[in-house]
Amino acid sequence: MALAQTRWGGLLVIATFFMPMTTQKRKRVPGTRPHRYDFSWEGFVNYLRESASVPTPKSHKEVPTVEVIALGMAIYDDGDAKRGKDYAEGADWIGLDIDDKPKKDEPEGAVLPKWKFDDLVEFLDDAGVAYAIYTTTSCTEERHCLRVILPFSRRVHDLEWPAVWTAFAAWIGQIDRQTSDISRLLFEPRAWEGAYNRFHASATDLSFVDVDNIVERFSPPAAPPVIDRQDHAPVEAHRVRSEFTGDLTDFDTSPIIRPEWVDDARTAQQGGRMYRFLCRVALSARTQSIQLSEFELVDIGRQLAHAIGRRDHSDIRRDAARALAWSETVSLDIGQSSAPRLPPAWPWSIE
Repeated sequence: MALAQTRWGGLLVIATFFMPMTTQKRKRVPGTRPHRYDFSWEGFVNYLRESASVPTPKSHKEVPTVEVIALGMAIYDDGDAKRGKDYAEGADWIGLDIDDKPKKDEPEGAVLPKWKFDDLVEFLDDAGVAYAIYTTTSCTEERHCLRVILPFSRRVHDLEWPAVWTAFAAWIGQIDRQTSDISRLLFEPRAWEGAYNRFHASATDLSFVDVDNIVERFSPPAAPPVIDRQDHAPVEAHRVRSEFTGDLTDFDTSPIIRPEWVDDARTAQQGGRMYRFLCRVALSARTQSIQLSEFELVDIGRQLAHAIGRRDHSDIRRDAARALAWSETVSLDIGQSSAPRLPPAWPWSIE
């Protein structure tokens, strides 16, 4: 068994949603949070393989509704009731579509996507990673519409998702941009009536795809340095982290989190206490010249939410972004006579 497959006890979170596929136009996809199931990769592949063998008619006038399972990549906190990218906390796997359906405005002689089913199988076999590939409802023998499922070597945080998706899309190529939405639902495979149906999966003991390696190799070039207009000297876009090399999000060891701040948040009145706490942490990092990412601050906020019994995590990302922005506006003049005040005015000290 690959090392990556033992990271979470061999289990992947597969969020599923039972819903009808219908011909009704502009039908809204249900926004309710999917049911959560934990699968081993082998169990997930076996489920997909069995599903791919079920003969199923396509939706049409005579059969307006076909019930299938929709698979969700996103992981949601138990306290969130809704589905959507604003509520997602991360993902253990990615589903990518390669869609070669004819377009209404497609010019004659258009260049077709490079991938055919067997070519993609060979490409991923050469990469030596675990995967599953199946055809979708619109697939024909001439024009392939494919979906590839790839398990991650580690859990990908929601704030990492755009960069991870971009790198994976660059690695494989010809990927449908709609799968860039972490909350997107993907229909399970079926033996669709009148379609070209195929399913293939790698050996289940192969390594999961190395997320960090793909991001490092296939991410777009970094943005150029910011230029200070006052003296035209190059300025680094991010501060260099101090010598601290531990986990900034660990409440017990982090140099930017004080136990008394957590206690204050526990006893403070509801309404802004999360934002005030995150402002404290963000400013603490800045005063110590420690680079604190939004990813890390959101993680800190979610830990506080669990500590104080807050079930709704949907606003933490927004509060973290605002707290980081606010910390950059505070003067760090050593000679200032009073501690900075948090908006709205609320006296406190980072000491």
